[in-house]
Amino acid sequence: MAYKILKFFISLSLFLSNVSFGQNDNILFLMDNVPSSKNVNIASFDDSIKFNFSVPLLSSIQTSLNSDFVYDNIIKRKIDNSKFIDTNSFLNSLTNKNEISFYSKFNLLRLGFKVKNDYIDISVDEKINFDLSTDKGLFEFLIFGNKEYKNNDKIGEFSSDFFHHREFSVAFIKKLNIKNNFLFIGVKPKYYFGLADVNINGELNYKNEDDFSSVGIHLNGNGSVSAPVEINGNELDFNNIKSTFAFQEYILNTDNYGFGIDLGLNYRTPKLKIDFSVIDIGKINWKLNTKNIEYDLSYNFEGLDISNSIDSIDENYIGFNDLINNTFDSLETSNSLKSSNYNYSKNLKTKFFLNSSYVISDKFSLGILLNSSSNDLFKDLNVSIHSSFSYNDIFKFLLSYNSTNKLGLGISIKGGPLQFYFLSDNIFKTLKIFRLNELRSANLNFGINFIF
Repeated sequence: MAYKILKFFISLSLFLSNVSFGQNDNILFLMDNVPSSKNVNIASFDDSIKFNFSVPLLSSIQTSLNSDFVYDNIIKRKIDNSKFIDTNSFLNSLTNKNEISFYSKFNLLRLGFKVKNDYIDISVDEKINFDLSTDKGLFEFLIFGNKEYKNNDKIGEFSSDFFHHREFSVAFIKKLNIKNNFLFIGVKPKYYFGLADVNINGELNYKNEDDFSSVGIHLNGNGSVSAPVEINGNELDFNNIKSTFAFQEYILNTDNYGFGIDLGLNYRTPKLKIDFSVIDIGKINWKLNTKNIEYDLSYNFEGLDISNSIDSIDENYIGFNDLINNTFDSLETSNSLKSSNYNYSKNLKTKFFLNSSYVISDKFSLGILLNSSSNDLFKDLNVSIHSSFSYNDIFKFLLSYNSTNKLGLGISIKGGPLQFYFLSDNIFKTLKIFRLNELRSANLNFGINFIF
C-alpha cells in the first residue's frame, strides 16, 4: 500500500513540475513539533507541547538567498592560474530575466501555552527582504556594444526592492472533536510596523542620429521610497541624496503601520492529515519620509576630437587626460529628478500551503505539499513529496523532494525542555555556502526553544 501511495506522489509531482516555482518555508510548514512552524502552518497543534518560550534572537533564525549570478560563471582561471573575466561563460549562464533575492527573518520573542483544548501563540518577528531583477540585454549591451540595436530600441529593464518590517502576532488555535477525528482552526491577527521600503524601476533605450554622428542611451524610471534619506535638487546626483539615519529612531519607528491576518485549517484522522494555510493577507501604510520619484537621464557620445591633442607646443594644446575628462563631462545631455511627498500603501506577498499526509504508523508518514509565494496567488505552484520519521517528542527527521529538483531536510532534537532544530528547503545547494564561488542558492532555518 505504501509503495502505491509513494508512486502516486512521484507521478503527480512530475506532472505538475511544469508549473513549479522556487519555494521557502516548506520544511518549516511540515515540522509541526517546532513552535515557529505556526509562522506558516497556522493551525499546527502538537498535544505534547503544553508551554513553550523562545530564546530571544536564537529561537528562529531564517535566511534564504537565490542568485542567477555565480562567481564561477564569471571568473575563470588560465593555465598559469591567473584569473580573467569570461564574458561568453557569463552571458551563457544568464536567462532573459536574472534575479538576486535575499530574505532574512529573526524571532525576537515567542511565547505559547495550551488552554484546555486550545493553544495561544504570541510572537514578535523582524523581517528583511531584498530583490534585484535585471534583463540579460543590459549585459549584452555593455559587452557587445550597439551593433545589434536600431534607434530607440529597448536595451532592457531593471528593478530593485528593499523591504524591512516588524510583525506582532497572536495566534489562536481551536481543537474540535468530530466523530473521533480532529479539526484544528487557526486564526492569527497581525500588526505590522514598516521600517523601510525602497522600490526603484528603470528602462534603458538606445539612441543614435541617422548619420551616426552621435550615439547614446536614455534611462528613465520611477519609484517609491520610505526611508531615512533626504532628497534635494532637481537632478539625479548622489550629492543631493543624504542619509538621515539614526539607529534608535529607525528601529523604534511606529509611523508606518498596517494590519494583516493568517488563516489555517488542519484535519486529522488516524491515517490522514490535511493542512491548509493562507498567510500574510494584509498591507502596510507608509507615511514617514515617503517620496514618489521620477528620473530621466540621457547620454550622448559624439566622438573624440584629437586635433588639439597632437602638438604639445601648440597654444591650443589639450592634454590627453583633460580631453578624456572634458569628453565625459559632455556626455550627459539631460538629467532630471522629480521628487514629491507621497503616502502610499503596499500589500504583502500572500502565500498559501496545502498538504496531505498519509500516516503509515505513529512513527512514519508520507505526503504531498503544494504552495505558492508569488503575487498571483495561484499562478506559480511548487509541489513537494515528503516523508517523516519521528520518535515520541524527542526526535523528528523529515525529507522532501520538490518539482524544482531540490532536496529538503528537517531535523529536530529535544532533550528535557530544550529543543534544537535545523531546516533547509535546499540542502545540497545550501552546503555550498562553504564554497562561495559556486553558491547560487541557500536556505537555512535553525533555532533553540524551551518546550514543556
